[in-house]
Amino acid sequence: MALIDARTTRKTLGISEMTLWRLTRNPGAGFPQPIKIGRKRYWDSSEVQAYVQDRRVEAQRDALQRLKDMAAHLEAGGKDQSGATVRACQAAIEKLEAEIGQIPVADTAVA
Repeated sequence: MALIDARTTRKTLGISEMTLWRLTRNPGAGFPQPIKIGRKRYWDSSEVQAYVQDRRVEAQRDALQRLKDMAAHLEAGGKDQSGATVRACQAAIEKLEAEIGQIPVADTAVA
């Protein structure tokens, strides 16, 4: 088990100290709890990486659902301010589905 300190954890996630504090106090966030050694906090680097991967998969699935909703809206004759076309939505859907499909099943489990 490789441990990383709070600074490295924040840098890995691209977040502030306050956001890290919030993540550790929100059980619903699914963020790993720190290991305290003295007054310092450390995280298992593999758990932090798993958290990052889970969030990535979650974001891709959300984006995929939004694209599918937009494509259905456009196919039904709806208008879109962005000028999106059904064909462009379908291409983006196929690309995201391929990316999600390349993620190993074991990595997609939410802790």
